[in-house]
Amino acid sequence: MIPWKRLWSGQLTPEQVRDYLGRYRPEVILLSKWRRGAFGLEDQLEADYHPVASTPGLFVRR
Repeated sequence: MIPWKRLWSGQLTPEQVRDYLGRYRPEVILLSKWRRGAFGLEDQLEADYHPVASTPGLFVRR
């Protein structure tokens, strides 16, 4: 879980988010479409996760 305050205050960059995602490899991710685009996560999500059709923005590790 990434605290909203770290994002809002600019303490966490998109590069750090991508690095954390690769390092910790969470089983489930819930992100808005806007956040996926802002952090440049589309390619990483497509490669390592599959979307859950019944819940928009929810991804499960392959």
